[in-house]
Amino acid sequence: MTKELSIFDMGVEDDLKKEEKEVTNTKKASNSSTNKPKTQPKPKEETKVTGEWTIHFATETFEVRDFVEEEDIPAEGISLETLRAEMEKVYFQFTASRTYWDIEKDNKRLFPEAAGASKGAL
Repeated sequence: MTKELSIFDMGVEDDLKKEEKEVTNTKKASNSSTNKPKTQPKPKEETKVTGEWTIHFATETFEVRDFVEEEDIPAEGISLETLRAEMEKVYFQFTASRTYWDIEKDNKRLFPEAAGASKGAL
């Protein structure tokens, strides 16, 4: 039997060999990069707020002083968790597991977001 060549068979073997070489080269490169030590993520810095900060929730604007007494705020400020706990007394949706903060440090603004719970969850 004679092997017939078509125009589609020309150069196929060369291309397959090149692809195999590229695959083995990328595997070698990826194996060498896995031995590098992983960097640990930086811990989030805790934001402290004073009575000068404003809270923007829905269409309302509040001051931190509306939820925490001026005398109870130290000079370095209070944590967002303390503020959230005080806000929870008025707005029940600001539980610890559902509340997220967007912080605008330049203008001293806080934007609390209460994430919804799944249906049926307590």
